[in-house]
Amino acid sequence: MSIKMKKMFVVSTNKTPQIDFDVENGILQIKGVSIPEDANRIYTPVIEWAERYVKHTELFLTTVKIKLIYFNTSTSDYLMNFLKTLKKLQEKVKFEWYYELDDDDMKETGIHFESILEVKFHYIEVDEI
Repeated sequence: MSIKMKKMFVVSTNKTPQIDFDVENGILQIKGVSIPEDANRIYTPVIEWAERYVKHTELFLTTVKIKLIYFNTSTSDYLMNFLKTLKKLQEKVKFEWYYELDDDDMKETGIHFESILEVKFHYIEVDEI
């Protein structure tokens, strides 16, 4: 039995990212700044949604786009759990790590995540996120 997954969309604020999980096209994007005072409140529903998605998606390919300008330590833990959850899709998931031109720190953070997760990231340098 297949469960119909619903799109998840959360508008960004000055402290939280835009979360845009487009189920029909298989594009899961987190974009902006993530320095929430309560990361648990923001990211627990995201991780729970991802767990359901992994169990019920019928798509051939899912693209995960991380387009963060900056994020804090508490976000880092939740982001890692989110990516670990989606890693379960194995060959059906592609990870894209976006970083702004000359933002070597954000690219290095992606490389760090990639090594911990033991998956391949595609790095995309952009003028502005």
